[in-house]
Amino acid sequence: MSTATKANATPDGPAIPDGWLRSLGYELRQRYQPDWSPSWLKTKYRIGESEDSIRQQIRGKIMDAKKKDSTLVAMKLVPTYTKEIVIWQYLSLPELRKDSRNYCVPLFDVHPLPDTDDEVLAVMPLLLYYDVVPFETPGEVMRCVYTFLEGLAFMHDHNVTHLDIHVVNSMMDPGSALFPRGFHPASSIHYVPNPSSPKIRLAPPYTCRTLASVRFYYVDFGESIQFPSFEAREHISGAVGHSLDVPEFKSESSYDPFMLDVRALGDMLKAFPDSYMGLESLNPLIDAMRQDEPTDRPTSSEALVMLRSIITEQNAVSLVISSTKGEDEEDISA
Repeated sequence: MSTATKANATPDGPAIPDGWLRSLGYELRQRYQPDWSPSWLKTKYRIGESEDSIRQQIRGKIMDAKKKDSTLVAMKLVPTYTKEIVIWQYLSLPELRKDSRNYCVPLFDVHPLPDTDDEVLAVMPLLLYYDVVPFETPGEVMRCVYTFLEGLAFMHDHNVTHLDIHVVNSMMDPGSALFPRGFHPASSIHYVPNPSSPKIRLAPPYTCRTLASVRFYYVDFGESIQFPSFEAREHISGAVGHSLDVPEFKSESSYDPFMLDVRALGDMLKAFPDSYMGLESLNPLIDAMRQDEPTDRPTSSEALVMLRSIITEQNAVSLVISSTKGEDEEDISA
């Protein structure tokens, strides 16, 4: 049996040598270790009550792991035939990371695989979807919107167009405070109350983003393009990304990829005023970003100026009142 096969103890695990990972300072969850034996065979807990029954949701390509200092990270297998790593490394340069507008997920490390040149192993923070818990106030939403719009303007200022802005690529680092008792790294709707036991429970207790320091990030630069300069920008053609219902894809004409980003972000942000109260002031901005004619949309920098004006006009009290529509979702932080 090959080393890679030994590492892939379950069908949904990564075909990465366990010993090699350990030599780099990373350790997979028990389920993905070569000597794994299902805990439910030795305990009174049912399969669905056991931590090691939880599989990765993105099979084989993204995997959580733990560093020697117990920090949780995410590892992603990235194909080398794309420009994803090159662009990601550029956006993670120390001088760019110092820019407070940089909300591109940091790239911690890149490791060539020991048995193939087709992919590399990229290491990044362990993130959750940005809307994994409900937003409590208009102020929390405004901060999220501002972050994603400022992050887009940052990328565009550096002549990088993301080309796959979508809820699945818009994430949040919850830090240590949002979920005081933690969450399962492969299923944020579960947590492990007792680290010495494999038993899991649903609905990890959480607090609000007003009290917890969270950070929002763009991820996945697999479709992204970096142009050498502003003058070198050019139109592209063909459908790309998750958001396929956009005017640019309804014809075979070329289009401005930067304006496509603006439209995609506008489509994503539309869910906020549709789902929460007190956010009607965002509608003119979102409507402008979602114009069918690309030249009628603001640039990302212009949209950011519009958002700043909207925030400035808000009453301070209106930013901290509850923004939930209809029946409140249960907050189990108590």
